[in-house]
Amino acid sequence: MVAAGGLAAALSTAAGLLLVISASVSHDLIKKTFKPNISDKGELRAARISATVAVIIAGYFGINPPGFVAAVVALAFGLAAASFFPAIVLGIFYKKMNKEGAIAGMITGTLLMLFYMTKFKFDWFGGGTSEDWWFGISRKVLEVSPCS
Repeated sequence: MVAAGGLAAALSTAAGLLLVISASVSHDLIKKTFKPNISDKGELRAARISATVAVIIAGYFGINPPGFVAAVVALAFGLAAASFFPAIVLGIFYKKMNKEGAIAGMITGTLLMLFYMTKFKFDWFGGGTSEDWWFGISRKVLEVSPCS
């Protein structure tokens, strides 16, 4: 019974993510950016195609998982925290927050996070020593160890 509940939760999450992917590609990307006069039928077709492509990509990585999945997840959460979090918090609590400031903050946060990750994770830009760490965040923290 517990396995059925876990499977149901995973499938509902996957279905929600597929719905978001297809709607984002068809409505937000294609209709609002590339082809504003697309018909509803064409938008639905684009949504179905993008959902199919997303399922194929997810299936491929499910069958052939890359060895760097944990690092990619850590990078994704780092990017989200560095780019979206300050804009969301300032948008809620700072009355003078505007669109330009949010975009500038998101770009700055993303670039700083990518610089920090590449410097200490991949030893680019001269690597770094413990004296160079920001807020005590070391390379060991950026590496994800397997569960024991």
